[in-house]
This record gives sequence, structure tokens and C-alpha cells, in this order.
Amino acid sequence: GRPALVSSLLACAAHPSNNVPPALLDAISRRDRGLHLVPGHPLCTLRARIAGYWNAAYPARSALGPCAFAIEDGLDPLVTAAQCFDDLLVPAGHACRSPSDTYWADGERVLRTHTSAHQSELLRRGDAAFLVAGDV
Repeated sequence: GRPALVSSLLACAAHPSNNVPPALLDAISRRDRGLHLVPGHPLCTLRARIAGYWNAAYPARSALGPCAFAIEDGLDPLVTAAQCFDDLLVPAGHACRSPSDTYWADGERVLRTHTSAHQSELLRRGDAAFLVAGDV
């Protein structure tokens, strides 16, 4: 949850690669749930509509459980650089890896810049059909 994320980020605050601004850390610490999970919030509504569309379009995958697609909406926004970049074949020198485009907690972990950072992890786990929603 958020307390674990805040603790992890605070533990990295003195790392030379850390560029998470105090204002962002403060905002993360005051929000106990992601907006995509708050009923009535537009992001929650959008997440539910997207999941509903895909589950209606592919009902034959019902062997996966009550939903055709696994809904992953509580994954940790603090991911490794490998998850965020390397596993997705982002070249080492790509601009998106720079501190101006990515919040680095330390030399190895970043606040995810996209939920695709979880794709390789979910595929390795054996999930074949999933929808990932989240925020930082």
C-alpha cells in the first residue's frame, strides 16, 4: 500500500540518483488509495468500462475465472529499471530513462512511468490475459 511505498521512497531519499521531489512524496503519502479505485472517480469509471468491454468481447476465456481478463489494479508503482525499460526493449540511451523524464528512487528502481512495466512480470507468472490499471 501507500505506507510501504512512502517508506521505500524515504529510505532512498539520500541516494545520489534519487530525484523524487518532496512535494510528490508528500502527495503520495496523503493519498491512501489510487484514484483509479475510488468509486465515482472518472479513472475508476474508465477502468471499469474498459474491463467490461474486454470481458464481454472475449467471454470464451471464462476458464480464467469470473473475469475473462485478470484485473491487476494494486501493483506496486515502485519498479525496477529492468521492468520499466529493459524488459520492454527500451534502449539504454533512450531519453525516457533520463531524470528529466523518470523519477528514480535509487540507481535500480523508478516510479513506473507506465503500467506496461508489469507486463513481463505477469507473463512470467503465467497470466495470458490481463488488464493493468494504476497510478504513481
